[in-house]
Amino acid sequence: MRMAILLSPSEQALHTGLSLPPGTLAVMTAYQRQAGHEVAQYDLDTDLVRAWEAGAVGCDDLEFLYDKARVLAYLSGAADAEIDRFCEVLLAGKPIAGLDIVGVSLGGSFSWMPIHSGFLLARFVQARFGVTVAIGGNNIYYLTLFQDVYRELWDVLTRAFRFIVVGPGHRALDTIARHAHEGGWPPAATIVDGLVHREPDGHIAYAPKARAEVLRPDFHGLDLSYYQHWVTDESTAPDPGAARAANAEQLFRWPSSLIQYAQMVYRRHPPRGRIPRIVIPYTFNYHCPYACAFCAESDRSDPLVIGDAESVVADLEFLSAEYGTPYFYFYNNYFNLSKSFVKKFCAEVERRGLRIYWQDCARFNNLDADLLTRMREAGCQTLWFGMETGGERLMNVVNKRLTLDQVEHGLELCRRLGVWANLEMIVGFPYESVEDFGRTVRFLHGHRDLVNFVQANRYFVVPSSTMGRQPDTFGMEIVRDLYTYGSLLDLNRAWFRSGRDLSSMPNNFDIYGFDETEGRDHGAIRREGQKRLNLLHAMQRPEFYETRQMLKMLHSIAV
Repeated sequence: MRMAILLSPSEQALHTGLSLPPGTLAVMTAYQRQAGHEVAQYDLDTDLVRAWEAGAVGCDDLEFLYDKARVLAYLSGAADAEIDRFCEVLLAGKPIAGLDIVGVSLGGSFSWMPIHSGFLLARFVQARFGVTVAIGGNNIYYLTLFQDVYRELWDVLTRAFRFIVVGPGHRALDTIARHAHEGGWPPAATIVDGLVHREPDGHIAYAPKARAEVLRPDFHGLDLSYYQHWVTDESTAPDPGAARAANAEQLFRWPSSLIQYAQMVYRRHPPRGRIPRIVIPYTFNYHCPYACAFCAESDRSDPLVIGDAESVVADLEFLSAEYGTPYFYFYNNYFNLSKSFVKKFCAEVERRGLRIYWQDCARFNNLDADLLTRMREAGCQTLWFGMETGGERLMNVVNKRLTLDQVEHGLELCRRLGVWANLEMIVGFPYESVEDFGRTVRFLHGHRDLVNFVQANRYFVVPSSTMGRQPDTFGMEIVRDLYTYGSLLDLNRAWFRSGRDLSSMPNNFDIYGFDETEGRDHGAIRREGQKRLNLLHAMQRPEFYETRQMLKMLHSIAV
């Protein structure tokens, strides 16, 4: 079958450029090519950036993406010349006519540009070319979680499209591509992984999701120049060791916003002595055996998937050679999920003489000096740890299964062995007291020499998490009427018009609030949580701010 797979564009592309080639798109493409399909893949972020830089699309031209009435009308069949033009710009030069199927991924950013643009593009392809369309991406799951808020949208979607898929869509797209042309397919007895349907009472449900698979991404067909980072050329540098260390700091020590800003500046004004390299995203374990109560993984509905260590390293060797880069960002639940896997992985990297540099998530629980030494020798530069809070009382409440002693030991190991340690923290848990937050602040301040960067977030209710499903257990009463589909779009449109950066973008997952049954109401919780979040943001290392100012100065001089 001849197919195209489109990744819908996002707001991030216009604010920070494109940091990484799209791993999920490349994995989907790899599966379909292995299944025998002829596949063209398109990251429409690159087309949007190209059109934006050429002046073919401006801010005013994109505001319809936040207009509920226009989006729903177009999806329902109404004519809209401006939306047609937007789709034509993004699909220009792409041979869509005559394909057997087009897959559209909405991505997983929980933001409205990729969600609405993906649906609009799907409708445009159906209407203009008469091609079967299948729609997926993690944003579909998001829309099902909050289907009470997005009822109007789902009413239209279930009439407009036959194939909308939740969860890993690789097998579903293959199945749909092979059978969609058959009259009356799928029959009632046929189960297509994750296929969405509307039940008689209006509830949006879906078939059991596909099991995740570890697949080597295939980026062929993408214009990789958009994802390049400019690093010092170690082969020509007077001091290759110093150049290697500087590159590691740029790609693995700096926070992601700074890495993306540097990439954008250097792309427009490449400095002397630097060469382009991409960083490859790769995932080889899925889901988590822990059940932190705030996390979506706590529903335990998806099976744990761990790749074979030898196959994973073989993939890394191939990818490094194929795309000319030693740099990887792993997107696993946590790297040290299995000590046996880690030891086999590191031994295989050594056996192959593979020189790669990488970062990943990890847990303190399963980390010791021997394991981290092996990881460091196998190229580990940075580890991200979910600590969440500096007090063991709240750790126990949210079932973190972690102690402060384990955290301290892990941080000290990282410092001693030369691995940058980043922490993820959450403020605003139910019944987080002043004393609880004080423990967090004291811990971070007392260990500031061991912690490279803190990613701080305010707690929000994930409906599928333990806390979302069992709020009474945690003394919570969920407040579901804070936002509507329309009011969320209004917030996002106001942000988009303002030109402010992504840090101030509305969190579209933070839809439900909660009252404490024996304490604060949702308004007080949000206000206090935001104040605490601002305090943690102010504790970041000053050198990151100074580096950003230096890059701004470089950008202004070059302009």
